[in-house]
Amino acid sequence: MEKNNKQKVKSSWRLVIVLSIFFFAVVLIQDVVRESLLVHSELKAFSNNLKDEIEDSVQEKVELRIYDIESFIEQSQSQQQQHLFSTINSVHAALNKSSELLSTETDPILRDELIATTASYATDDILHEYYLIDTDGIMYFDGKLLSEVSIDISSITDVLNSNYYQTLITNILASPEQKGTVNAYILEGSLVTEFKIVGYLIEGTDYIVLTQGASEDFLENQVSNYFSRFGQLYQDADNEILVFRSSGEIIFHNNEDNIGENINTIFASESLQQNVLEAIEISTVGFLIEDVASISIDISDIGYYEYITEADLGIYIIENTDGYNVLLDEFGSNNMAKVIMILVPVYIVLTLLLLVIVRKILKNIKLSEQVFKEEEELYKTLANNTDNFIIITNKQGDIRYLNDLARITIYDDVKEEPINLDQLMVEEDGFKVLIGIENNHYIKYTVLPINYNSQESDLYIINDVTEKVKKERELEALTLQDDLTKLGNRRQMIKDYTEYVLPQIQDGNKGFIVMMDLDNFKSANDSFGHGFGDEVLITISNIFHEVISTNLKVYRVGGDEFAVLATNTTQNTLLSILRKLRNKISNHKYRHDIDISFSGGLVEISIKNAKRRLSDYYEQADDLLYIAKKEGKGITKI
Repeated sequence: MEKNNKQKVKSSWRLVIVLSIFFFAVVLIQDVVRESLLVHSELKAFSNNLKDEIEDSVQEKVELRIYDIESFIEQSQSQQQQHLFSTINSVHAALNKSSELLSTETDPILRDELIATTASYATDDILHEYYLIDTDGIMYFDGKLLSEVSIDISSITDVLNSNYYQTLITNILASPEQKGTVNAYILEGSLVTEFKIVGYLIEGTDYIVLTQGASEDFLENQVSNYFSRFGQLYQDADNEILVFRSSGEIIFHNNEDNIGENINTIFASESLQQNVLEAIEISTVGFLIEDVASISIDISDIGYYEYITEADLGIYIIENTDGYNVLLDEFGSNNMAKVIMILVPVYIVLTLLLLVIVRKILKNIKLSEQVFKEEEELYKTLANNTDNFIIITNKQGDIRYLNDLARITIYDDVKEEPINLDQLMVEEDGFKVLIGIENNHYIKYTVLPINYNSQESDLYIINDVTEKVKKERELEALTLQDDLTKLGNRRQMIKDYTEYVLPQIQDGNKGFIVMMDLDNFKSANDSFGHGFGDEVLITISNIFHEVISTNLKVYRVGGDEFAVLATNTTQNTLLSILRKLRNKISNHKYRHDIDISFSGGLVEISIKNAKRRLSDYYEQADDLLYIAKKEGKGITKI
């Protein structure tokens, strides 16, 4: 055992060394990982800040160009109106002259002259269309058909359900300058086209001359002129600028060779190209970035786009990030260098400290072994110089240690064949008896929980009281008979078990113990008094005396409790005897009318464990008796 404990001490210290090294390694690894993650986190944060700055910059550039283009479109719309009025001025002047010359003529003559003048200008000016209507909404000349007509146009509406001709007439009549303009959205085939219509009231008449033009055609021409000088307006050497239609047609690009091509010549990624076209289709704005792995720190080229619906123009500017990625690389290298400069000296110090700890632990192993050996020798000396038996068992009762006195007196084979202490300890006459090599010993003992050989154990300090018991028995006149019933008492029962029953069992004969309790005795005793109760107990005891023999003994062990020890019989025979006793007791004519019987619990005393204590069987039979009483009384549980 000494060797085993020493091995455990050594193993424990070795484990401390291994755990210390493991702890150092874990600290080192987690520190390296933590610092790496911290550097990566700082680098990622720096990268995100740079990315935000790039996005703000490229978004600002796109919004600036969008603002310029929207301002240009607004100016173009105003210019279209001015252009149309400028075009119709000469026709209006000629018609005013004709009206002045024919002011004395009838209306039909005046109208024919005005139609003829309008037709003349319409025929000569193939780029514009001129129309003649009156204030009631009747058209007399159609500049598109170049023919005289008579059509009521006052109720004509566009796709927005706007009565645009009537609105134009109202605007002209309300204008101090007797001129007006209106926008109409007219369905041509499957497309809706915006038209701007302008007109003048001919002086001294109810007739109006007007002309119209498609806004889209005018704007397209203006946009073409604008983007022809777009590259001169914005010299973005570091940025890639792309202007395109929703169809994918490129209107402007830094590389002039791409103008007029489709955007698939610019975007190598089909997914990015598709994203741009889908974004334009739903008129959105935002950033478009080539897909990169999420763990990457490098910043990919960032593009921002906006789409102008009314002009069908998308602007996409791409910011080159090569310079920013160089900054990221320098930032990461500098941070990692600082971390290495700080951590390496720390790791060296920790390594030296670990070596010191290991040396101290190895020294403590030797000291622990020395202390353990000295303590064990001291405990053995104390245990072997006492008049008590010193026994140590595990929690199952198996003996693990005996002092010298216990070895020579009780048992000396514990190393080769451990035995359970219960096999050596029985109960007799109310005393614990320890079975020895030559003699049995009456004992008293104290049990203390201890740790022995690294296991939870029990320390038995046993005092041999054999001589004391013998003297007490010589001095005491111990009665073995119950005074009232003349049956044997509990002491007699223990004596008979030890001296007669136990040897019978050891020889292979059967034995039984029965615990009995009178049913309804308490109520009879309470109702008719203790004198009558004593009469009942004496009567029942006399019935028991009739069956007492060498192989069957009855004892009074309590107030109305009795016990039976039986040998050389069978269980069925014993049950038959108990039934006859119960019938006699129940059918007996007592001085008062009472219903009395008994319940019982029967246990066989097993030959398989000859040294088992009487108290064990006693408790088992008592438990069965309790069950019998609970289940209805007047029965014997087996």
